[in-house]
Amino acid sequence: MIVRAWYFLAYACSWLLFAAGAVALTLVCIPWSLFPASHRRARHVRAVIRGLFRIWVAWLEGTGLVRINWDNFAGDALPRPAVYVANHPGLLDATFLLARLPDAVCLVKPAVLRNPLLGLSARMAGYASTEGGVDSIREMAQRLNQGCAVLIFPEGTRTRSGRTLNALKPGFSLVARRGRCHVEIVTLRGEHDLLAHGQGVWPLPHFPNRWRIKRAGQVGTDELDAGMDVRQRLEEVWAQDLSPSVCA
Repeated sequence: MIVRAWYFLAYACSWLLFAAGAVALTLVCIPWSLFPASHRRARHVRAVIRGLFRIWVAWLEGTGLVRINWDNFAGDALPRPAVYVANHPGLLDATFLLARLPDAVCLVKPAVLRNPLLGLSARMAGYASTEGGVDSIREMAQRLNQGCAVLIFPEGTRTRSGRTLNALKPGFSLVARRGRCHVEIVTLRGEHDLLAHGQGVWPLPHFPNRWRIKRAGQVGTDELDAGMDVRQRLEEVWAQDLSPSVCA
């Protein structure tokens, strides 16, 4: 009972911490947005976002809510520019990865860019909408040319209940080809669902929530140029890594 009360308090405080960070960043971005957009400004906003997500993830781990095993994910060895593609089992996936990836932009749902707490900073950081079509592909390729890492979830939305993986969308390979960069494959696997598809913030999820986040391979530019079926490669890698026979 005491343990559950602790998790309830820590979980509630985690969302207050998240909201406080989002409000503070938005208040800083409002006057900053009056100045002309520049690559330097976007880089600074991304650095602040990364720092805030690091604090958020440190809180989740420090309170025992989440335990993350980073496999082959040493921060100083992560290449960029590169397109990082990951499966999408839960709502917090992006926060975990953006706290770790170097100078990364993310392809996000339109709702994120419209969100009053998240939208302004996301736009100023150079994020793009998943519904932007060719324009979003062009924007993400431009970020690669500027030396950024690009994070894309090819499923487009959280993995639906009862599935290992949703159908994958091909936009990530177009971004990589246009940006002349390789693709880094990332597998996220949670022992328990954390804000999975159809789940809200409440009721209280299962804690501690154990995760393994793994760099599972890459697709080189030569393979992309040769017309390799990258979606099939991702499906094979994730089918193996997410198999019930593989320990989380």
